[in-house]
Amino acid sequence: MGALGIGLAGNRSLEELEVDAQGLGPSVDLGPFSKGLAQNTTLRVLELHGCPEGFEGQRALAEAMRTCGVRRLRLGLDYELNYFSDHDQEWCSVLGQSLMHESRVVELDLGAKDPYCERGIITDIGELTSAIRVGALGETLQTLNLQDWYKLPAESVSALFQAVRSSTAMRSLNVSGVHAVGRGGVTSLADLLKANRLTRLEVNNCAIDDAGAAQLGAAMAQNNTLEYLDVGNNDLGPAGVVALVRGLGRRSALQHLIFAETRMHGPLAWWNGGDELDLLLEEEVNFMRRTFFDPRVAETLAGAIERGAPLVTVDPRGYSLSVEACKILVSAMERSTTGRKYTLRARHVVQAWDDAGITSLAEVMCHLNGPRAEQHECQTSFEIVGAETVRPSIRGASMIGVELTAQIVAAGPGRDTR
Repeated sequence: MGALGIGLAGNRSLEELEVDAQGLGPSVDLGPFSKGLAQNTTLRVLELHGCPEGFEGQRALAEAMRTCGVRRLRLGLDYELNYFSDHDQEWCSVLGQSLMHESRVVELDLGAKDPYCERGIITDIGELTSAIRVGALGETLQTLNLQDWYKLPAESVSALFQAVRSSTAMRSLNVSGVHAVGRGGVTSLADLLKANRLTRLEVNNCAIDDAGAAQLGAAMAQNNTLEYLDVGNNDLGPAGVVALVRGLGRRSALQHLIFAETRMHGPLAWWNGGDELDLLLEEEVNFMRRTFFDPRVAETLAGAIERGAPLVTVDPRGYSLSVEACKILVSAMERSTTGRKYTLRARHVVQAWDDAGITSLAEVMCHLNGPRAEQHECQTSFEIVGAETVRPSIRGASMIGVELTAQIVAAGPGRDTR
């Protein structure tokens, strides 16, 4: 690492460097490497995975960020080897101090890289928050990832959201896995959305409930900048999803809405022995739920599409859509002026998808293959993956002339019969 630092000090061509330090051992000091990095002005992207411990070495790395040319700093922890984690708290403070008065950093990725490990040692990000709120970092930082910092308290999370709201540069924020977002931080998050700063927000697995979703939905009604929102794995029932979507319309900028794996509550939330269906609006709108997709959600999404919301991706993976829910959404897409390509994909089809059901849905789809299809270059396809029960559905849909592609997958590993 020291030799690499010496090389960096005199290098004027390297723009991106990725180092996997897992095999170096905990005795490696980042100090000599950081000294060389501080003298380099051309490196733009630095990724360090499995960083070795040693607070002074980490301090040197943080201080090097003031003078080096790195714009994107991405750090990954190796929890199996347990390097670095004991000093995360101090290192985070030093990084904030270093970037308070001078910053070139546009991306700071401090999220956990292992989905089975959580970066829970840090409970205070005050210095980093201050650097964003009143320091130089707030004038340059565009992307911040603090995924799985699950021990952050609500007051720290609220302070962070307030700092991001005051930033003139921040566009993307990932605080997925930070449970304090839904346990005291939602109000500050809603205020952040009203400020129209962010274009991308990820709050997956943040303990947000229906009441919190209602606050975010009210804020989204005033937002015209956010293009990507991930609220998956939260405590949202149908009422929460409806409240979140209700305010979307022509003024909204939201193109990608993700609430995959969300738990739906109530008697309609259980598996109904029906289908699992993917519905793609334009090129990539996905509906694939294993639990029953509440009709209220379909109607609200359809309303948003009809009002001109620019949605191109809606992803609630795991939900099962009924034929009626699909008809609601397809009809909305038919009336939409923004969509050009539609794809319906059904999986695990059972007898609930009988001839009558599939035919009624196909009748709606036929409109998409009519004159409007030629005008808007609209394409419609239907792909079925299932068992013997798909055959009458294929015949039923074929009766009205809808072209279908059927794929029947035999049971058992490695057996794919087409």
